Formats: sequence, C-alpha cells, structure tokens
Amino acid sequence: MPIVVAPGSCWSPPRAGPPRTALIASALGMSREHLSCQFAAYAFGRGTSRKKLTGTDTLSWRDTSLVVGLTVNGRSKAYDWNRFRRERLINDEVGGVSVVLVLADDTASFFAFVRPDALTRFSLRRDSLIGGGRAYALSGRGQSGALTPLNASQEFWHSWRTFQPRTERY
Repeated sequence: MPIVVAPGSCWSPPRAGPPRTALIASALGMSREHLSCQFAAYAFGRGTSRKKLTGTDTLSWRDTSLVVGLTVNGRSKAYDWNRFRRERLINDEVGGVSVVLVLADDTASFFAFVRPDALTRFSLRRDSLIGGGRAYALSGRGQSGALTPLNASQEFWHSWRTFQPRTERY
C-alpha cells in the first residue's frame, strides 16, 4: 500500500524501531531525520518556537505570527493561526468560491476544500466534516463523493503578505 502525505497534514511513522523507520524513509526518498512531519514534529509548526530564526509571535498579525493562506481565482486570504486553532473550522468565501478550512485534532494538520455551494455550512464532529446532510472524512472523501481540495499553506504573516500583497485578512 502506498504512503501518501498530503500538503498541510502530518504523518509520523509507527514507533516500531529504527529498521522500520529507515525502510519507510527510504521508500519515500527521505532521510530518517526528515520523515516526521515538517511542521508538527517541531515547535515551529505548532507556533510555539521561540528560537531567533524560526520563532513565532504568540500575538496575531505580527511579522512572525503564523497564518494559513489560500489563493482561489487569483484572490488571496490569510487566516490567523491563533484564531484558526480556537475555531478549528472556518466556512468562508475566497475569490467568489465557497471554502471550508479545518484543523485536525493534532492541531497541526489542516485541510481546505471547496464547499458544494454557498449554502452548505460545515461543522466538525470528531474527525468528520458534516454539511448538507453528508459526512466527509478530513481527507475530503465521503460515501456520496469527494470534496474538491484546495492548496493551503502555513506561513509567517510577513512572508504571506510579501508574496500576496493584495491578500485579505479573515
């Protein structure tokens, strides 16, 4: 079975010991050191690093505060990481498209999808998105089909606004 690591999500190998970890790392073309989640394994991804180079500000909308950024139809929006962690699910609109962002229980993995329509509002029940009378896993897959995934990235606010100068704030 192939191992797929989705953007914005975290995957850690089973703690079965170095040989298995090395095998999995090799299959993914990574070193053991890079196998664990790029963000969640480090304080940086959780927004708790206080190191000079990778330190994150605990306040919102500061240069080194974390945001999740989305660009849809040429329009960009940034979502404050602190607010996102509190709310865990955001129904919104970006570039004329209805979207939903969701934060997994690990508080590091996040996903973004196109909502089926503007009227469908999602809620979070354990590890499922519930909306429009349907349930979807955090992968976006459900018995009635799949949600369309969107690329979302976690970045420092100063970086996101530099490359997306016309970004909106949520």
